[in-house]
Amino acid sequence: TFAKEQKQEIDSAAVINSQQIALSTSRLIPRDVMRAKTGNLETDNIFSSFTTRQIQLILREYEKKLEKTRERKQKITQTSLNVAEQFLKVFPDSKVADEIAIRYADLYYEKVTEEYYAKRAPYDSAFALFQNSEEYKNYLKQVDAWLAGGMDENTKPKLPDSAPVPPDPKLDEVIALYDRIINDMPQSPYVADALYGKAFILGERYSDYSALRTYQYERNMPNAKRWERKEVEDRRREAISVLGQIIRRFPDSRYVVDAYMLTGEYYFNSRRNQPKSTRDAIPYYQKAIDLIAKKGERSEYFNQALYKLGWSYYRLAEYPQAIVYFTQLVDEIEKAEEIFEGGNAT
Repeated sequence: TFAKEQKQEIDSAAVINSQQIALSTSRLIPRDVMRAKTGNLETDNIFSSFTTRQIQLILREYEKKLEKTRERKQKITQTSLNVAEQFLKVFPDSKVADEIAIRYADLYYEKVTEEYYAKRAPYDSAFALFQNSEEYKNYLKQVDAWLAGGMDENTKPKLPDSAPVPPDPKLDEVIALYDRIINDMPQSPYVADALYGKAFILGERYSDYSALRTYQYERNMPNAKRWERKEVEDRRREAISVLGQIIRRFPDSRYVVDAYMLTGEYYFNSRRNQPKSTRDAIPYYQKAIDLIAKKGERSEYFNQALYKLGWSYYRLAEYPQAIVYFTQLVDEIEKAEEIFEGGNAT
């Protein structure tokens, strides 16, 4: 039987038709469906009739579709930025200037972040190759000699010209846009948005980029880690100050719970002035819990704050208080499980 099947002629028209069906299907079905396990045989086996080659065609077609979507989005984003920038130049005193300014800042942040990550992968590959080059090895030898010679800044070795340059996330430019709203439009209702955007970048994004941006080639030098941590700590202290403005000036803002939580996190995770910084974090976690309870809304921060309060008291060796919050956290989790199971039962 197998021999007979081997001798059968291939129906080219049928193959082409099946490929066209596969390509058409790729335009209709999200990629996640291919990996999904729904428990429904018809859904889970939606591609069972396709060959590996056909599924590869589907994936390639889907990637093309994604790329076209990305290109369209980039064009729309750039057009929106151009229009907003021109509007702010021509109508700086417009009643909607603050709204245009915050949209411009948020959109610009999104744009430069996407550009950064698009450049990051090629940079990582280039840096990996550079690390294996003779130029880099010679540079490290020069660094070793410089370290042994007393680390005179005037004789510090310079990186070879062939060293890849880390991509710039342009965070300072984004912060400048938020500062424009904060400083030049102090009565705007969007000041709270600008403050939170600035605080988030200072506290979260700089810690992501600092090592890559500043210390990529000096990671093994004495105090390099300390310098890196210092930059992150300094930025987070700035973030705490900015978050404090949200708490004081905009107590009813939608960002206020986030402001309390992030402030607590930055104190808790700080390496400076411990254990004092941990104790400083406690009232911020507690305030976040109080605000969430007052609003009567479920929030992911509620259990997180309970956990961090328990951990803070544990770190401070105040174990009875730690047990109180850990116990409350367990009760909240059990309560949530009961609600979930009850909902499934109905």
